[in-house]
Amino acid sequence: MTAKTSILIVDDDPMIRMQIAEYFKTEFNVIEIEDGTQILGTIAEHPIEIIILDIFMHTQEGMQSLTTLSQLYPDLPVIMISSDKTYLDMTTILGAKDTMQKPLNLPRLKTMIQNHLAVAA
Repeated sequence: MTAKTSILIVDDDPMIRMQIAEYFKTEFNVIEIEDGTQILGTIAEHPIEIIILDIFMHTQEGMQSLTTLSQLYPDLPVIMISSDKTYLDMTTILGAKDTMQKPLNLPRLKTMIQNHLAVAA
């Protein structure tokens, strides 16, 4: 049996994390964390293939996390999410592979994830 692909959801809103996790839990191994300070430790412990990262969080902003991820893991796809389109547009300059404005369109997010995983394969 093939292991499920692991996706990491980083958002300080537990409802958003739960919404994404519930939608994807049958197809992917979903790991949830609440802020950017936990990302590197989580990547060290789990084989993460894609990250869904919120821009605005209490402890460490998504932009800061994205910058670090782009430097350390340039091939790791990061999909940025936010309700603010202006900031989403800026994240592609910092290395985001894709963006989605909240409220999330989960079928579209699934297509994004599948497309990035197909490119990485």
